[in-house]
Amino acid sequence: MADLSGLWGEKTQQEMAEEARGGFVLLAPGWHTTVIKKAELKDTQSGGKMLVVEFENEAKARFNIKNASQKAEMIGRQQLAKCATEAGVKNLTDSAQLHGMPVDIKVTVEKFISNTNGKELESNNVVDYAKAGTKANASAAKATGAATTNSAPW
Repeated sequence: MADLSGLWGEKTQQEMAEEARGGFVLLAPGWHTTVIKKAELKDTQSGGKMLVVEFENEAKARFNIKNASQKAEMIGRQQLAKCATEAGVKNLTDSAQLHGMPVDIKVTVEKFISNTNGKELESNNVVDYAKAGTKANASAAKATGAATTNSAPW
């Protein structure tokens, strides 16, 4: 047996458990090179369909592919087409084609109110896609001041 008194610090075990339920990795805003882990079709609360794409870096993208709003559906399909094309899938006919494909994603951070505990939280929003290694590497080079061309320094 082990004495676990004081394990939770100033919080209760219940508070710690609630925080764990909403736990996720928050990526820094900007471009990240990642790999598509899985893509699956899910029902939306409004009766539509969305393709949820999960990336290895824990980011997720949701694409409306069937929606009562034709505009939302068109935007979702356009963004899915861009994601698939940039990941190297030229003729997407099955979501499994995306699995294991590398891609650069641009993420932003957005704040929202939790529907479980009412607290303000932050999450990532994937807003753009590019061929793997093109945008993320360029962003990293700019941040460090490294040259982004292959020309000689003299």
